[in-house]
Amino acid sequence: MSSATTHSRPTIQPSIEYRAWVDGQEVYVYNHTGYAGGTMSWIFLDLHALVTVRVQPHRQIDEVRVLPRRKEIAAAWDGTVAEISIEEPGSYLLEWDQTLELPFFIFARPPEIPSPVPPGRLISFGPGEHRPGLIELQSGDELHLAAGAEVYGAIRAVGANHIRITGRGILRQSHLPFGGKSPERHPLEMIDCQDIVVEGPIFLDGCTWNVVFRNCDRVVVRDITVLSERPYSTDGINPCDSRDVLIERCFARCKDDCISIKGLQRKTPLAALKPIRNITVRDCLFWSDNNNGLVVGTETWASEIHAIRFERTDLVRVTGTCGDWAAAFAVQALADTRIHDIVFEDIDVEYCSGNPFSLLFLDDVYGIPGERREGGGVIENIRFANIRFHQVPRRHSLILGRDAERRVRQIQFISIQSGGKMVTRAEDFRVETNAFADEVTWDT
Repeated sequence: MSSATTHSRPTIQPSIEYRAWVDGQEVYVYNHTGYAGGTMSWIFLDLHALVTVRVQPHRQIDEVRVLPRRKEIAAAWDGTVAEISIEEPGSYLLEWDQTLELPFFIFARPPEIPSPVPPGRLISFGPGEHRPGLIELQSGDELHLAAGAEVYGAIRAVGANHIRITGRGILRQSHLPFGGKSPERHPLEMIDCQDIVVEGPIFLDGCTWNVVFRNCDRVVVRDITVLSERPYSTDGINPCDSRDVLIERCFARCKDDCISIKGLQRKTPLAALKPIRNITVRDCLFWSDNNNGLVVGTETWASEIHAIRFERTDLVRVTGTCGDWAAAFAVQALADTRIHDIVFEDIDVEYCSGNPFSLLFLDDVYGIPGERREGGGVIENIRFANIRFHQVPRRHSLILGRDAERRVRQIQFISIQSGGKMVTRAEDFRVETNAFADEVTWDT
């Protein structure tokens, strides 16, 4: 067996920016335009064993490095071709001359394991172009996008359970205008569903939020790739009003939040609000060209939001170009509720031109009014540990309660690095607090 199975788009010409080889065999290089810093190129493969990847950029380059840093992969550079070895699945970036212009990614996924025969329908798209429009799934269905498939449309399910979405193909929305049209406005939307597995596909050019779960339980999202650079509001993965969600080994580059855990029950009576809980995001790589990197909120209509973990999940870039509240790491309450027990741990941030941290109550976001409830709300017991900003952030961080009934408290910063130096106090990190922020501690 070969060390890797590589994939291509049979109807589209490969990149003119790069050539690439895997174990000596030339492979197809994907390419997509419209990204900040120029086109984005990548190869996509299933990794069976250690492979050697060689990449030739079609321009003058002096040096190359491999991200994320935690992988500790060195690149050999002979002045023409970069060579690296990869032995485990993941998302890898070749960064040229210490800039993010014309980036080259390697999306190495685990070998695809055939699913058992689904109890419902098996809907399969083979290699080539398909235009089904809206694909509506029912309980027990499996949707399979085979390697080489390019499917123009949207995936949706309402009130269904035991659904699988698998494969190495592409689901894209380049044919839809920005903002889309309901019910095709999200590439993937699951509403009131349970026991969902999404594993493997590329979601390309989503016309608004990309992968969305609304009031879902027991969801696994694994090894997917989200690439969407529309004007704004193209969030990567949004678990909304959901519980028991695992997101792992994914990549997203988008023009908004990479992960946004939202409470959207704005029209639900207070007594009927549901909780958002038990959500884990791990071993991912993300890049935001506009808003937050990882955020709990901004919409927080829920009975409570708790038990959220982000771990071993690295940020290539977070720009925060949409306002002074956006950040690499954010907990933002538009509606009063109890938000607690949130952990961000073991995360590298390569480039951050927005705020590093943002924990606060908001009264309005893009015309969406907040809701101040009787009894108020709280953001509490938030832990940031082993966070490394490899460049010193230029903007401040915000830890702001709103009033005596809407406080931010019990915020722990443990082993935070900025430009290679340990941060030991808020003053060294330009952290803005107020009288309604309590028990904010910094430890090494």
